[in-house]
This record gives sequence, structure tokens and C-alpha cells, in this order.
Amino acid sequence: MDIAALAKDVALFLTPFLPYLLKAGEKAAEEAGTKLGSEAWERAKGLWSRLRPQLEAKPTAQEAVIDAAAAPHDEDAQAA
Repeated sequence: MDIAALAKDVALFLTPFLPYLLKAGEKAAEEAGTKLGSEAWERAKGLWSRLRPQLEAKPTAQEAVIDAAAAPHDEDAQAA
């Protein structure tokens, strides 16, 4: 398994959900399930719960997540 390819696929999957995941618990975040699909939303929340602690431990990773959430269609933000 190519870890770099897997990381890229996970990032591409999570990027559209990031604005909602960063607001988890708020009503707008829960509405993501209806907007983006409930099964996909549940998978995104599961992945995020596993990745979030490691990302929060690294300031550069936190910054990349915030940038990707602000511009989910920006390929440079996704790559970061």
C-alpha cells in the first residue's frame, strides 16, 4: 500500500467536510449530513476523530487544515 497515495485520497475525501468538521456539534455541522450524504458524513466524522489529535499536535498541520477548510476547491490547500 502506497502511504502517500492513501494520504492524498483521505485528504481529498475529507476536504469538502472540513468546514463542517471544524464546527462539529453546531447545528450547521449536523446539517452537513443531509447536504453531503449521511453515510459519507458519518465516515468523515470517523476519520476526523482519528486524525484530529495528531493534526492538532502540529501547528503547521492545523494551519493546513484551516486553509483547506477555507478553500476546499483549492488544489494547493488540498496538497498541504
